[in-house]
Amino acid sequence: MKGSELQARALRGSLWTGAGYAGEQLLRLGGNLVVTRLLFPEAYGWMALVWALLMGLELVSEIGIRESIVQSERSHEPEFLDALWTLQLVRGALLWIAACVLAAPVARFYDVPALAWLIPCTGLTLPLNGLGSTRLLAQGRELRLGRLSGLELGTQAVTVAVMIAWAWLHPTVWALAGAPVVGAAARLVASHVLTGGFPQRLRFSREIFASTFQIGRFIGLSTALGFLASQSDRLILGRLIAPDLLGVYTVAFFLSEGAAQLGVRLSQRVLHPAFRKAAAAGLLAAAYRSARRRLALLVLPVAGAALVRGSLLVGLLYDARYEAAGWMLELLSLRIATSALLPPAAAALLALGDARTEMRASAARALWLLAALPLGFAWVGLTGAVAAVAVSDLVRLPVLWRGLARHGLLDPAAELADLLWLAAGAGLAWLVLS
Repeated sequence: MKGSELQARALRGSLWTGAGYAGEQLLRLGGNLVVTRLLFPEAYGWMALVWALLMGLELVSEIGIRESIVQSERSHEPEFLDALWTLQLVRGALLWIAACVLAAPVARFYDVPALAWLIPCTGLTLPLNGLGSTRLLAQGRELRLGRLSGLELGTQAVTVAVMIAWAWLHPTVWALAGAPVVGAAARLVASHVLTGGFPQRLRFSREIFASTFQIGRFIGLSTALGFLASQSDRLILGRLIAPDLLGVYTVAFFLSEGAAQLGVRLSQRVLHPAFRKAAAAGLLAAAYRSARRRLALLVLPVAGAALVRGSLLVGLLYDARYEAAGWMLELLSLRIATSALLPPAAAALLALGDARTEMRASAARALWLLAALPLGFAWVGLTGAVAAVAVSDLVRLPVLWRGLARHGLLDPAAELADLLWLAAGAGLAWLVLS
């Protein structure tokens, strides 16, 4: 693929992904604003623990199906996609069984009896996701992301609509637990309807399974460490603070995560396949630097604004029960800033087949959180714990930079110069919103 064609496809893919993600986040925010007024903060604290466990199960069992499709030249073959679909659905079923087994012990550990039922019920999203079409991932390999973005947006719309209606008619935590299951079922049906073509069948191929595990062996370890890095804050805080305060923290984390995950989504959907093709054409260095600059321009001003005016935003959006989420959001805005620097670097290294560096970076962040979060809480209270989470991604930075330097992709001055956009966003928000 020529450089101009690759750039055009990547730009279209970025626009589709960015527009779809923005729509998803607006729907999530709208639903969150409505439901927080109908439910009690403890419900969000309980569901934070549910999702920490479910996402943890997914991450520790990651086997690299998406990466296998991106990197394989067989991604157009029905046999190949059927074999990966078989692997995916078996994994989803096993994960749900694991969630059911763990539900009661987790409920006892956190002294929240409701978790014994919330975890298995919400955990139905795991097998439903496992049944989704792998043909959709194959389209993503070629950066044809319109259908995928539309599907994700539609799924979010269904989930939010069900959640609001449920909370309105029956204001309990089950509105938060049941709506994602309905959304996952809608996504499953749509993934097969939208892709058409051959029906997916059970297929067992030792060769395809072996190649997938070969690609995913470091990815799996990296995402397992990523579980500790991304979910350990709620798991640890669930033992240290009351459920209602954990619910307030979850709202602050939700607001910061909405902006921070844009970089991750673009890296998975657009940058990884685009960088893979750019590397084959000898254009990776230019593609990486261009993508990083554009993402910095998009994300860092938002991080700067949240850094100085997060409390104002929370006060405008939520009632007085969630006031403390304001200062938490201001601290967590540092996570938004790092999301402009780290995901493109990880995607570039993965495109070169270097999954070990991301694994080491995830290990560094996990170790930091496991040590710094409880120590911060012991020394300074909740402020210290939230600060430990806020700076945790910075621990990954030197590891990823070392990987970039090894492959001739690092330009420290240019990476640090992008932080001027952070200062610009902070200064503008300070002047306009003071």
